[in-house]
Amino acid sequence: MEALVLQTEQWMDIHLFFKQLGSIRAVVKQTGYSRNAVRKMLRSGTPPAFEQPTRASGVDDFKDYLTRRFTEHGLSAQRLLEEIRAQGYTGSICMVRRFLKKLRPMRTAAATATLRFETAPGLQAQCDWAYCGKHPDGTGRPVSIYAFVMVPGFSRKRSAR
Repeated sequence: MEALVLQTEQWMDIHLFFKQLGSIRAVVKQTGYSRNAVRKMLRSGTPPAFEQPTRASGVDDFKDYLTRRFTEHGLSAQRLLEEIRAQGYTGSICMVRRFLKKLRPMRTAAATATLRFETAPGLQAQCDWAYCGKHPDGTGRPVSIYAFVMVPGFSRKRSAR
């Protein structure tokens, strides 16, 4: 026989009937539930809470592989589906997409995180040439002008010559 799972409304009805009728036997007659079920509901101080059953997913055996490949290379669900099908996966692409949907926020957070490179004064600088455009020289002929740009790693104060 299947176990009876009572909802919040039914729990409230049992408590209301018991207050009105005064006996468990009368509540059993009124509701049609077993005496044990009525006793259990009367003894519990709060309505039964819904617990979602944990179910095994079709991608459970491939989660580590999918996580590693997605975080390393950012492959699409279609591409990952082809890879795990070769390993014996028989499920649909929808399950793979649902699993990857949970990983995307972690990937975007990792991509936007930056690591600041700190150096002591005078140890490191970044240098490059910058094109400043064409300007006329003393004779009026247009000449390309370049500037040497340096950014020290410690102060990050840009200077150009």
